[in-house]
Amino acid sequence: MEPLNRPKLTIPKTSIEKSIDILSLSILIMSIVFVFIVWSSLPSEIPIHFNLKGEVDRWGGKEGIWLLPAIGLLIWISLTILEKYPHKYNFFNLTPKNARKQYINARLLVNILKGECVFIFVFFTGQSVNIANGNSFGIGFWELPVFLFIVFGTIFVFIFRSVKLK
Repeated sequence: MEPLNRPKLTIPKTSIEKSIDILSLSILIMSIVFVFIVWSSLPSEIPIHFNLKGEVDRWGGKEGIWLLPAIGLLIWISLTILEKYPHKYNFFNLTPKNARKQYINARLLVNILKGECVFIFVFFTGQSVNIANGNSFGIGFWELPVFLFIVFGTIFVFIFRSVKLK
C-alpha cells in the first residue's frame, strides 16, 4: 500500500503502552530529581565519555551530568510524538485488512524502544554519578553490548511480528 493511500486510523493506546509511558516518564523524572539531590555533592569534574571497555576516557564539568537526562527527555518527547503517526511508518506488507494490527504493532515497538532508551540514559546518569563520587571506576565492558542486544532484539521481535501479521 502506497504511503499516500494508507488509512489514518484513530487507535487508542493500549494499557501496555500507557503503562510504559507512565513508567518511563516516572523513571526519567526520578533521575532528574536524583541529579538535583546529588548536585552539591558532585565533584567539579565528572565522566562525560567512556571507551568501548567501559573506562572513562574524558572528564568534563559537572554541568555535563544534565546532558544524559536531557537526551533521555528529548528521546521520550520525540518518540511520543512519533507514536501518533503510525500511518507514516515504513511497512512492507501493509494491506487495508491488516493496517490496524500493523499500526498497533509498530506503535508498540516505538513505545517499548522509548522505554528502553530512557532506561539506558537513566542508568548511565546513575553510573556517571557513582564514578564521579569514586564509587566505581567505569561502567563495565558488558553493559553496552547488553543494551545493544536488548534494543536490536526488540526491533527483531517486532519485525518478526510484523511479517506474521499478513
